[in-house]
Amino acid sequence: MTENKEDFIITVINDEDNATVIETSYEDEISKYENDILLSALKDYDSTKRQYSAYLKDKASNDTLTIEFIDELANGIHSDVSKVQTANNLIRRYIITDDIIGKTYESIESNVNTNYRLSYGDYSTQRNKSKKLDDVKNTVNIFNKQINLKQLIRESIPLTYAEGN
Repeated sequence: MTENKEDFIITVINDEDNATVIETSYEDEISKYENDILLSALKDYDSTKRQYSAYLKDKASNDTLTIEFIDELANGIHSDVSKVQTANNLIRRYIITDDIIGKTYESIESNVNTNYRLSYGDYSTQRNKSKKLDDVKNTVNIFNKQINLKQLIRESIPLTYAEGN
């Protein structure tokens, strides 16, 4: 197996010298570039950062949330949409961190019970009402399938925990 090394010749014309020839090897430049990248990656590597974690480890942002800020945010939150949005953004930020709020949300999300039961009155003795009840049950079942009720339950319960709405 032969080593494929391509050399390029660059000709620079100078006023004093009609033809100055500079030879360079492109492979040497690539090798130097690769080594620089590798050394930079090794220098910046920190094994404690947990690069593959799905959770954020930014603890600097925890200092910005104080009791006074929470009290100010809670004061009149029902009449100010921007306060609601700020609170929801804070909650979302803490949900994706590896702390009690994030773990609680994860636990709720993974344990949502999507089983549901619909109760109807018993009209088995009345023929007309029984037929109407069967039509209603059929219509409700079709509607529940169209809106994907189980998925709606699965998404709504964690969202209610996160946003309180």
